[in-house]
Amino acid sequence: MLPDENDLNVDWLEIARQSETLHDAATAMGGTPWGSAVSDIDSDATLQEYEDALDRHYYHEAISALRTSGQSHSLLLRYLRSEIDHRNIVNLLRALRQKLPAEQRAGLILEGADPSREVCCEVPHRRIRRTP
Repeated sequence: MLPDENDLNVDWLEIARQSETLHDAATAMGGTPWGSAVSDIDSDATLQEYEDALDRHYYHEAISALRTSGQSHSLLLRYLRSEIDHRNIVNLLRALRQKLPAEQRAGLILEGADPSREVCCEVPHRRIRRTP
């Protein structure tokens, strides 16, 4: 099911309509700002791998734009870091449910999270440790 079409998503919806596979969609995104995020993903990658790559790209670009703007955006930066923390927790819980080994769990962690909090990846199944 696709969202309602509007001026902001018409190009993206067209890519979705014209694509048979995730790899087709990634190829069609080649000329977009998101194309570089998915260009190196294997053609047999899962939807989750594409989503993770897009998340990494989005948060990296957002934080870079804030840092290079020359203005203080501490509230927005804190919000983005909280979003990254949330995504990391979701990724970690998903990885634990799938019983992925620690090195694979560590690879799912997005950079840019709040440095005052640490999500620990090398935890036994069903146990999460966060340091305040």
